Amino acid sequence: MTEMTLIIESLGDFRTINGLSLNHMKKLTNILRRRVGKKSVVAHIIKHLSEKFKTLDSLYSEGIFKFHTGIDKIYKQKRPVVWANAIDLLDSVIERRSIIGNFLIKVMADTGQGFFKLSMTILPEGYLELFSDIKETYDNVKLIFDLTKLNDIPYKFVCDFKLLLIVNGQQTATASFPCPYCFVPLQSLRSNKEVNGTLPSTSTLSKVADSEVTENYENNLKTFGNLRKDYKKFVALKKYKTLAKECHSTVNAPLFDEDHDTCVLQKCIIPELHIMCFVNHLFWKGLVPLLGRERALLWPKSLCVISKNYHGEAFEGNPCRKLLKHPDELLKSEIFGKVEPLKLVPFIASFKAMDKLVNACFSTRQVDSE
Repeated sequence: MTEMTLIIESLGDFRTINGLSLNHMKKLTNILRRRVGKKSVVAHIIKHLSEKFKTLDSLYSEGIFKFHTGIDKIYKQKRPVVWANAIDLLDSVIERRSIIGNFLIKVMADTGQGFFKLSMTILPEGYLELFSDIKETYDNVKLIFDLTKLNDIPYKFVCDFKLLLIVNGQQTATASFPCPYCFVPLQSLRSNKEVNGTLPSTSTLSKVADSEVTENYENNLKTFGNLRKDYKKFVALKKYKTLAKECHSTVNAPLFDEDHDTCVLQKCIIPELHIMCFVNHLFWKGLVPLLGRERALLWPKSLCVISKNYHGEAFEGNPCRKLLKHPDELLKSEIFGKVEPLKLVPFIASFKAMDKLVNACFSTRQVDSE
């Protein structure tokens, strides 16, 4: 093995152990050249390191195979596949990361955006014990953002509403202003004056919240400039949590380095899966009390849909989608029993409306005009 190869291997191992990027390695080699001498690091070292870490590419294969698709559920369609042998990939990663001792292998599978993905994560021994107790708090998330310098790259952010409120610097979804995208007050969302899902007018909102709070409300979308302004006001109020509602429930600075006039909606994609799970609220808090648990469950059972025990009981994404497509099944006599069928009409209408929204807006394709 040549001296150059040894240097590349050593620097490669150093990069792997410390989890450094190529930019960090470039800075390190520049410091070595300035402090030790130009010849202390071989020429084009970053190129060699980059090529070294691309050697896993040789483990992957490409091919065309037939699959059942949403386009044709009877005959199989040809689709491209990129894959690696699990044993070869595992052995290579262990060798390159210099993993010694026991380790945990976690395999995850998911479908979405037209892809089926199978991924493998290799975790060192004790990994779960070290990191399993980390909570979703502003300080914890900020530390991760700062360490990774996430704001140095352009990207779209996708997460659930709880985390989105945290990165916005807002309080929880039960705060006076719970929306990460606009300024709607919580009290108006709970108002009995809502008709067909339409929010009260701005004049009604002014009765719900202080006029200073709803200044420039006008149903505008929230910008990062708004968040920073609200946080500055919260600081001026000496960060008294009881006064947070006067700052649209913003108690921390937003973690995104976006322009003031950039809307949160432009940066943070609406979490479609979580929105679609509103089916659970209508089902468990609406249909079950109305029909009784046994009769209500006849609807998902007729569609071969089952619920999961997450924080009680809930339907996941695909089951929710299936229920949205077949709300008319609720009108079967064995389901509504002695309940007046007209009482099911609002539920059916809500499911159908949500189904239209999913068809028109969800996924990465362009939003339909209708």
